[in-house]
Amino acid sequence: MFIYYIAPLVFLSGINSYFRGFVGIQKDKSESEVMSVDPSPIDARIREFIRRDIQDSRTNSRNSDLDTVRCGLGEIVDVMSNNITQKDVQGLAARIKRRKRATSNDLIRLSKAFMRNSENISTFIRIPGAINVVIKEFTGQDADLRLWATECLCNLSLGDDFCCEKVALMAGSYLLAYVKSSNKHLARLCLWVLCNLVSGGGKPLKILMSQEIVRELISVVQNDFDDNIKNESLNCLELIVSHEEQILSDSDNKIIVNAVIEEKNPETLGGIQLLYRYLTGKNFHLSDLTALAKVVTFCTEYLTKHPPKAPTRDIALGFVLYSIRILGNCTSVQEDAAKAFIEQFTGQKKLSDVINSLIESTKQEEVTIELLWLVGSLHNSPYPAVQQYLEQDNLAYNTRFPVITSL
Repeated sequence: MFIYYIAPLVFLSGINSYFRGFVGIQKDKSESEVMSVDPSPIDARIREFIRRDIQDSRTNSRNSDLDTVRCGLGEIVDVMSNNITQKDVQGLAARIKRRKRATSNDLIRLSKAFMRNSENISTFIRIPGAINVVIKEFTGQDADLRLWATECLCNLSLGDDFCCEKVALMAGSYLLAYVKSSNKHLARLCLWVLCNLVSGGGKPLKILMSQEIVRELISVVQNDFDDNIKNESLNCLELIVSHEEQILSDSDNKIIVNAVIEEKNPETLGGIQLLYRYLTGKNFHLSDLTALAKVVTFCTEYLTKHPPKAPTRDIALGFVLYSIRILGNCTSVQEDAAKAFIEQFTGQKKLSDVINSLIESTKQEEVTIELLWLVGSLHNSPYPAVQQYLEQDNLAYNTRFPVITSL
């Protein structure tokens, strides 16, 4: 069974941040938006592109965010840090290990050194006991030292698997706790560290999964936290669900689905985008039929109750586009999803009327293209319930698609 999987959604003005990393994939897709393709290579490329993009974003943002003048150390420290060598890193590591503490100057210089090249990271992490001092300052009482230690860990997490494993094992539970800190800068830095750790997968990710990272991040998304913190948490969750290996437990699966479909008055596309990533990792097949029915109902409501509650029109359109994509893929690979979708239109409300209303109210070619693909997917469906409904609704005849000039 083919999945009707199209390359990632076209950018809408004003919501580029919610579709981060999609452009590179868009350029490589085939000419026709409605072709059926094997999702596996595309899924792998999407996952790898997202990981690279978010990691690059973290690096660039961290570089601009790290301001040594903040601690009153001036440009001299900054110049010294930029010129630090592997020998200097060895000396610094030996010194903080001997003293069993690190000053703000030490942490700043190490953080800058880690940013400069991976050799400095490898040199430091392989000196026994050196990272313990950074962790000590990270978990200590001094708020300034904690902040600088967090930036050290953030740059350390750009290292190899051995380095990431050390950071996850020694600091993972504290990172998850500080995500809920009232200090927004500290919380954001901790989320950057977590994103770097989970992006590579492997043992660091398994360690964090054992520390219930999914449950902790979902609680941030669902509760009254700063919007930037919520978005960073969603970014981290997207990276987790994008991994090829089946790392999510049954409990994690339920937490993610329920968190998305029970979200009240969403302000961003983060929740439904997370659901899309989650379903992509499962090839749009859910064995939990209760969860599947909830997902189908959740997405169908965005189509039947347009415009949905959203702060801007562009975000409202994003909800519609993601909903069409999820419904089309789920109904093409799983008969239970197709039946659940068709059952939404058993009364006076017809699917053809909903499609015509969406085309008229949105007046967007992106939406029209997605709806064309959905209708084509339904007409190619092998499931009797779908074919029976199509004859009853006469979908192809009753839908009124405008001419699309961009194809």
